Amino acid sequence: MGLIIKSPQPFLKPPIISSWSLSGWFISINEVSQKLKDNLDDIQSNLLETSKNFRKDNTIHVDSKAELIDTLNSTPGFVTCYWDENSEDED
Repeated sequence: MGLIIKSPQPFLKPPIISSWSLSGWFISINEVSQKLKDNLDDIQSNLLETSKNFRKDNTIHVDSKAELIDTLNSTPGFVTCYWDENSEDED
């Protein structure tokens, strides 16, 4: 007995699991658990890498308060800036 897992566009849509499909991967029933774990691990790794790249590509560093305000008002994404950890500056 086996199981066919078909996913035409991996990581864009959840895989379609079918016992009657002739295309896709043939997996023996003894391997299903490990194959699913491996595939889920791959999906998790790809999602993490994609999100890290998105954050990196959409992060801007600013060096002044004026530049921070201008960037927040005009540019989508994430902004990093220097922080002094001085509570007097926050007032």
